[in-house]
Amino acid sequence: MREISRIFKGILNVRPQTINSCERVGGTWKPELFLVGLWRHECERVFVDKMTNEKDKMTILNYIAEYSIEHFS
Repeated sequence: MREISRIFKGILNVRPQTINSCERVGGTWKPELFLVGLWRHECERVFVDKMTNEKDKMTILNYIAEYSIEHFS
């Protein structure tokens, strides 16, 4: 439960104007796409950083990638 709250805390710390205009990424992204990328980043930050070996890190990254493709594409 703590990890999920850390993901949402990271997402909610981003200013709304950053999401709406995507001003800091230097491109013209849709806000929805920016939020999915932000969600992926926060999941990687929270979960992957806890892993100690490369195999576990790659397993978590693959889960995040599969889930985001399945549910957000």
